[in-house]
Amino acid sequence: MRRTFRVGQTVYHGWRYWKSEGLESGEVLGWNTLYLCYKITKITAARIHVEHKDTRIQLNRATMETEGKQYHTRFHEYFYAEKPKPESRDWNWGGSNSYTSPSFGQVFGMDCLTTLGLSLPCSQADVRRAYKRLAKTAHPDLGGSHQAFIKLKQAHDSALRFASV
Repeated sequence: MRRTFRVGQTVYHGWRYWKSEGLESGEVLGWNTLYLCYKITKITAARIHVEHKDTRIQLNRATMETEGKQYHTRFHEYFYAEKPKPESRDWNWGGSNSYTSPSFGQVFGMDCLTTLGLSLPCSQADVRRAYKRLAKTAHPDLGGSHQAFIKLKQAHDSALRFASV
């Protein structure tokens, strides 16, 4: 089935994250997927231009029109023309058919913000400043532990996706 796209339409970025504790309804131990909405801003003969907050990317138009999804090498995740159904193999929210999109606090249990010493609302600049301040003590080359630095980096990456611009 060949899909058609238009400016203003939504495509979905299947953003994967790891959960090892504090599971919410519909989550599973291990990798979970949160579907972020990207708006189509421009369509050319070869590319579909999409954006979410301040992130702008280009997708291959032919791949999206024929397959309905594209693996993006910069993000190492898939972009979908339509949000996958709970029964499909592209979905991994524990098979729940009554799925509603989780809030920030439900997905992360606010751990990423508390790890960084922040609270909502916070900007991306706040997240970056907190990360740089904490990385000076948590980095293994500067006397910190490897595990503590990994946790800090994961908290930074998670908080950046949801912080205001």
